[in-house]
Amino acid sequence: MIEKSEHIILRESILDDLGIRATQGENQYGDVKSYTTSKLASELEISKRKYQWIKQISKINYTAREILKYTDISNNLDALLQIERLRDDELQIEVATRIENGHSTNSGNIRRLIKDVQNEIKRDSILEQLGNYKNSNHKKLQLYQGDFREVSLELDDNSIDMIFTDPPYITDDSLELYEGLSELGNRVLKDGGSCLCYVTQAMLHQVLNVMSSNLDYYWIISIKHSGNNGRHGRGVFVEWKPILWFVKGKRKRSDFVADFVFSEDSGKTFHDWEQSTKEADYYISHLTDIGNTILDPMMGSGTTGVSALGCNRDFIGIEIEKRTFDIAQARISEIRVMRQC
Repeated sequence: MIEKSEHIILRESILDDLGIRATQGENQYGDVKSYTTSKLASELEISKRKYQWIKQISKINYTAREILKYTDISNNLDALLQIERLRDDELQIEVATRIENGHSTNSGNIRRLIKDVQNEIKRDSILEQLGNYKNSNHKKLQLYQGDFREVSLELDDNSIDMIFTDPPYITDDSLELYEGLSELGNRVLKDGGSCLCYVTQAMLHQVLNVMSSNLDYYWIISIKHSGNNGRHGRGVFVEWKPILWFVKGKRKRSDFVADFVFSEDSGKTFHDWEQSTKEADYYISHLTDIGNTILDPMMGSGTTGVSALGCNRDFIGIEIEKRTFDIAQARISEIRVMRQC
């Protein structure tokens, strides 16, 4: 397909030089010697539209085209058009290189690959810009890198107003993480403080049992997915994600809150587990007061921290993975500097 597109461009160039290539808007019936797009397409026994699509492939960056010629994607018109539409040489070359290195080449995977590359380039650019914002901890913002089950031992008892977190629940030790979260909440939450944690539907009963050993179950919250629905291996279209709400002792605030929130696409630029800030914004602002302290012991790329500072709350965040911690530190510290908090 790539070579065919190059052949089309070469042929049209020759026809132009000979003065027999029809120009746009020219009457295709006026000069029998003039070669219109329709005529060129018919000679190749393809439709005019497909001819134009194939021709469009030639706009892919030359280096990327040369790489793609020798991959499984070289004759995949749909995938090649997706790459061409990037209109960015750096992106096209990076996508082509990954395909050359063995990335799956069906159309769906190409779309995911393109999105991954776009996110990585965007993330690296943002991190470069945010490099100067990595400031030391202070009262309103404390960030720690390590296992929360160890790091959190430094936190005072009864010092946290709310825990809001998204544990990596598709892991071998996920239940152990929830067990540690439950024990942590029981120790550091103030009386009446809330612990809100994301969970997958498939583990609801197990997580409920584990968390309820140290905290009181209060409610289940539904977060409506934005964009396409996921598919679970049990044969279910997943249209929402649960947040389990636990309380230490008796909830003191009596404000009514919604148990159904429409989420927004986070883009997952910084981390695979990254969530939208919309749900954190809502529950942090409705379940705590300005100046209260929010804890996220598995903060990932720092979404809860961004939300907490945005809501004028203090924030403590813990993340075990070094690279993810660096991303969170950059994101959250920028918010701190911008708000001068």
